[in-house]
This record gives sequence, C-alpha cells and structure tokens, in this order.
Amino acid sequence: MMAFPCRSERGFSLIELLIVVGIIGIIMGAVYSLYKVQRNTAYSQVEVIEVQQNLRTALDNISRDLRLAGIMMPLLTNPIATATGTNIRINVASAEGRFARVSAQCPVGTTTTILTVESPVTTTSPNVIDGFALNDKVRIIRPVDGSQPITSNPAGSAFVITAMNRTNTGSNPYSVTIGSSGFTAGEIVVPGDMITKVADATTYPLTVDYYLVNGGTTVNGITCPTNQQCLVRQVNAAAATPGPADIIASNMTSLGFGYLDDSYAEAAVPSDLTKVRAVRVTLQGATANTTALSGGARSRALTSVIKLRNRR
Repeated sequence: MMAFPCRSERGFSLIELLIVVGIIGIIMGAVYSLYKVQRNTAYSQVEVIEVQQNLRTALDNISRDLRLAGIMMPLLTNPIATATGTNIRINVASAEGRFARVSAQCPVGTTTTILTVESPVTTTSPNVIDGFALNDKVRIIRPVDGSQPITSNPAGSAFVITAMNRTNTGSNPYSVTIGSSGFTAGEIVVPGDMITKVADATTYPLTVDYYLVNGGTTVNGITCPTNQQCLVRQVNAAAATPGPADIIASNMTSLGFGYLDDSYAEAAVPSDLTKVRAVRVTLQGATANTTALSGGARSRALTSVIKLRNRR
C-alpha cells in the first residue's frame, strides 16, 4: 500500500486576514480620496473656464458697442448718453452694427427708391446687404454730418426695405429698395451715404444699455440662475416701447466703468460727458455651482480701456 506524505492543514489566521483587509482598506481609501480631489478639481475647472468665457463675451460686446458709439451721429450728439460707475447707455446708429454704403447717385422716387450699394471686394467676399432682410427698418445717413438726406412720411420715421437684389449683373447691381408713403421731390442720395439698420422706426439715435440683474430675473424668456448675476444688453431701454433685451453673460459678480478725459484723469461718474475720451471696463465673475467642491468660489476678472473713436 502506497503511503502519502503528510501535508499541513494550516490556513490564514483571523488576525492575518484582518491585517490584510485593513491594508487594502487604507489603500482604497487613499485612492478614493485622490479620485475625489481630482474629480472636484475637474468639475470646478470646467466652471472656471465658463466664467472666463462669459467675461470675454461680455467684454467683446461692450467693446464693440463703445467703438461704434457716436458713429454717424448728428452733430453735437455725445457717444455716451448716460454714465455711472455700474451702468452705461451708449448712442449708436445701428444697435446691430449693420451698414451698407451707397455707391451711386440716386434721385428719390415717388413712393419707392432703389439704392445701389457697394459691391464686394471680390466674388468670394461677403455681400454688404447680407446683413439686411425684407421688412427691415433702415435710415439713410450722411456720415459727414450725421444728417438724414431724405425725409420720410411720417416725418422722422425710418424707411422699410421692400425689395432686395443680391446678385450683380452689371446693369442690375446689388441694391435695396426702400418704401415710404411719401418722399420729398428733388432729394438725392449720393455715393458715400450709408444705409443703417435700426431696431425702432421712430427713435433715433438708438441707445444700448448694459447693466446687471440678480438671479431669478427673467429677460426675454431667459432666467438668470438664482445663485448668480447676469449681464444684460438692452436696446432703447428709455423709449416708449423699449427694444429687445438679452442676457449675454452669467456668472457675473460685478460690472464697473471708469471714464477718462483728455488728460486721462479717470472718474466713476463723469461731470461732463462731452469730455469723455475713453472708458475703462472692469468685469468680475465667480463660480457658483461648484463652490462646495472647490472649498469656495473661484473668481476671475477682466479689464480693458476702450477709446471712443467717434468723438465730435
């Protein structure tokens, strides 16, 4: 009969198992803690990037409107309509920045007038009238003095685009047709006059306001998050029928303006708007949704000095 060698039947003791489980637990706890920190940092960083993008968007919008402030305005019209340290109202010819240059002299018709506009530089360049559409309200502005060379009926109101030609065939160049219930005979539109798109048929100059609203405020169907402030851009806020308002940036904490005169002395509230030559814009934003994850709000700021190009 074959004999088998004796084998030990000993296993791990309970103490050994507990030690191994404890070591594994410590390792897993450290791994989870590291994962949690990395996850929270990633979530917070996404919102920080969003805050930075909102600040850039806000500054781009304000800068664009300030650079257009006063362009083609009537003489003695200030680029800045009203100014405080936290709000600003800007005078503009077109709140959307839509302009087309008339390229040929045109006598005014009886009820409609066809205006030939400047052709693109190349066949692949954008057409200047692509920024316009049928039924848009427009004004004809003479840039040299900001006057309006042709009248409308009722007096002072904008014209309406009734037809457009978006192709250039030599004898049939790019053009827009404007209509009115009555033009004044003998008026002429000359090369260099500008067609400007306006948001309001009767208000001119147009105004653009920038201001902050608190969380929970609804603007044009969009509600500012309850734990934030939002930047609003509004056209013709003081008109009898205010123009459109839009939230253009969230995650805002402050909006500040400083006004510089000819000597570059700066004031939060200018004593004389006619002496303002540049505007310092300061924007601050902060995270709100990931505050708990990052141990507090993380803030960012942007500032820029924008020179007014169209001072009279």
